[in-house]
Amino acid sequence: MIHERSLAAAKTHITIAVVNQHLQSHPQEWLATVNCLGLIDHPKLIKLIGYCTDDDHKIFVYEYMERGSLENNLFRRRFYTGPLAWNLRIKIALGAAKGLAYLHKPESTVMCQDFNSTNILIDSI
Repeated sequence: MIHERSLAAAKTHITIAVVNQHLQSHPQEWLATVNCLGLIDHPKLIKLIGYCTDDDHKIFVYEYMERGSLENNLFRRRFYTGPLAWNLRIKIALGAAKGLAYLHKPESTVMCQDFNSTNILIDSI
């Protein structure tokens, strides 16, 4: 484990999520996506930790969200642990709105085009 700022060995470990994108985009599009994700820094948006590309294999490494997606918490039996409490639903909705507002601020060049329950991730709360 390497500390992201000093490049010295880090003493703490973090859990990550590895996402294989299976994209067949042009190298310029891939680089633009990586650059865009690398610039996003907001406490309500998941952080891109790293990436790897090899031919058609494109992998993103993100911070891990313990409870998974909102969709899984609402609809999937495998993840379903009962209805989410209303105070938790409000907290999730406010966090999602804050993240979306950050992405769509007037000076931003980012436009979120896929805002749905599968892309709203929930930490341990």
